[in-house]
Amino acid sequence: MLFFDDIALRGSRRTRQIACHRGDGHHRLDLAPDGRARTEGQGGPKPDVEPSGGLGLLFSGSLGQVIYQNRESGSVLAILAPLVPLIYMDIVVDSMNFGLNQQIHSLKYSVADSLVRITLIFTLIPVWGVAGFFVAIFSGTILNSLLSLRRLVRVTKIHLDVMGWIVKPFLAAGASGSGVLLLFNIWAPALPDGLLLIMEISATVLLYIGFLFWTNCVTREDADWFKMRFTNAAPLPRPQAGRSKM
Repeated sequence: MLFFDDIALRGSRRTRQIACHRGDGHHRLDLAPDGRARTEGQGGPKPDVEPSGGLGLLFSGSLGQVIYQNRESGSVLAILAPLVPLIYMDIVVDSMNFGLNQQIHSLKYSVADSLVRITLIFTLIPVWGVAGFFVAIFSGTILNSLLSLRRLVRVTKIHLDVMGWIVKPFLAAGASGSGVLLLFNIWAPALPDGLLLIMEISATVLLYIGFLFWTNCVTREDADWFKMRFTNAAPLPRPQAGRSKM
């Protein structure tokens, strides 16, 4: 259960904008003064954290009951829930690779993904049935995501903070979800299933965000960036004019 979607390069007063030459195109990359892509300590690339996959896993039974009027259908949602953040991450990482003139590599990864899925579907479904289909979907998605992320790391020299981007959000998600489920199991108000589900999800998200700030996975700088990005409170920083070679 992963709780990050993508890695974004964010602006900072302590960084400089340079133009990186890749093949036949020029691409801007936000680097730290030492010439490497910014790290977390410098306000650099951090995961945009969102708990959609975890919510689908924690509340799969309730979602199945509310949406399909069948609690057993939630088991399928629980199985597919971990794919949600991986798919989101893959889309964003592929877009960043395209911007860095790495589209040929992305095409190779997509072809490899398709070949793996087709091979596993033909070999596993006759033996395992639907379980074989799930194995094929997971294998292809994980392969494509990891290859694309590996390429992005190689090109941009991004330092992946496993503890801050994966471990801590994972623990925060588990703590917040388990806490809310325990609370509502002890105190279950007599409300319609849909309204009760909304209350549980809202409480989980709020508690999750609180844990992220408490563990320093999300900082005030991230909140300010989010405010600038999605409101008109302040203009976004613009890249400096001119080009320079790495």
